[in-house]
Amino acid sequence: GNASSGGFAAYSFPNLPRALGGSPDRIFPINYGVSHFEGNTGHTAGYLWSNGNAGCIYAGGVLKVVDVMGQPKLQYQSGRPTSGNEERPNNDVFAGSKLFLCRTGISHWGKGSRLVNTELADSGLLANVFGNASIQSAVVVGRTQNPVSNRFRWGFRFYDSWTLTLLSDLVFRNIQPSPTAGPLPSQDNCVFATMVHSDEWVPQRMSATARVFYDNVADSQRFCHDDSGTLSSRNFNFIDTDGTATGGAIAGLPPGPRLVGSAFTSAWRLGPGCSTDPDWNLTVCPLTGTQSVAAVAVTPKLNTRVSVYDFAGNTLGENWYSTTTEFDAAQLAAPSHLGWHHRFANGIVPATVAVWAYQVPANDFVVLSFWLPTGVSCSVNHLGWSQVTGLQALLNSTGAVYTTDRNACFVRIPRVDNGTFSASGLSIPIQAWQGMSTLSNFTITTGCTSAIPGCNTAAPMTVPNMAGIVPP
Repeated sequence: GNASSGGFAAYSFPNLPRALGGSPDRIFPINYGVSHFEGNTGHTAGYLWSNGNAGCIYAGGVLKVVDVMGQPKLQYQSGRPTSGNEERPNNDVFAGSKLFLCRTGISHWGKGSRLVNTELADSGLLANVFGNASIQSAVVVGRTQNPVSNRFRWGFRFYDSWTLTLLSDLVFRNIQPSPTAGPLPSQDNCVFATMVHSDEWVPQRMSATARVFYDNVADSQRFCHDDSGTLSSRNFNFIDTDGTATGGAIAGLPPGPRLVGSAFTSAWRLGPGCSTDPDWNLTVCPLTGTQSVAAVAVTPKLNTRVSVYDFAGNTLGENWYSTTTEFDAAQLAAPSHLGWHHRFANGIVPATVAVWAYQVPANDFVVLSFWLPTGVSCSVNHLGWSQVTGLQALLNSTGAVYTTDRNACFVRIPRVDNGTFSASGLSIPIQAWQGMSTLSNFTITTGCTSAIPGCNTAAPMTVPNMAGIVPP
């Protein structure tokens, strides 16, 4: 029942790695999440910050005692923590918050947060959250009749890497194109926006929505997705679990779960039942069965292009890594239950291909493939992997298997089980971070060496022929 306005933040929860007095070596306040913050109001705060991270409710920044020329000094660093042990490790819960005239309603630097029953008006952004976060039951009003209502930019912005976000029971109201917009759809005044600046930090399967409702919202302003020419702009995706986020603005799609992916690559277009919205720059496809989104990285990746194909012989589309720098963290996200055919730089097959499978959905798989010269065979010599005879046997398998067939190497990557993040009836598989098993972190020996003439010849651009294959 508190009310606060003005200043750095209406409510601030600094990270305290150690107690400031008493028992700093025994008491670590940062390990205790915000368990009961309910029914509080905040407004007209966060204006001292020059960027969008300022929040009416701000959880973050590190408050600690440091040594300055031999003297203990209390220091507060307001930005993102630079050390993992200074980041909020537990779930913070904020319930029943009413916020307005904020740059951001709630800004949270930490590994877990839950926002419940939030009201936001005349502000730049509902929430800036990291780690495993859920936002349930919120009303976001872009513009009211308040004469100083000029802050709104986005309802929610999807992050670009290593977060999991579940959004449910959200109402967005009074969001129309910017009056100063040019002939192209405005990238401001949008319900959902994306972060697309990076070729290194890119989206996996990270976000899901359910029960999203619009009131006086222009269809064109539901989503803002920029083409910055980056891997993150091509990798963007989320699961609209009930079709309400994309809604009736996509004509001809049946109700039910939908895969939403970037229209800046054709890899997200699962078939003729999909629709591409030119205002959103997104492709929306009906989602059936266990098919979802996987995230896999390979090395070498510089100039590596990947064609997504089904096992009826249809090439769905192509995605590619950076053409300028081989970022270690970069990976591709694409639909699962399909083949991902790799063509390495200049079409030359390397001696080895390292694979990191960060996400593969439950009860599903990804088939990684690439061309091989006649007479050359690939192998995966890691615990849990086995060889099968032919592509059909590989597709009929449920395990981690590989084969050489049709002048190509095929590797069936099974489910990667790192647990699940669930909230409000929604779930997302947790990405692998480190210490991955040999089923998700392995090396393919391609059989190619510089001494084999065919290995020095550029492989064709096409995917392998699927003649005679019965799709799984």
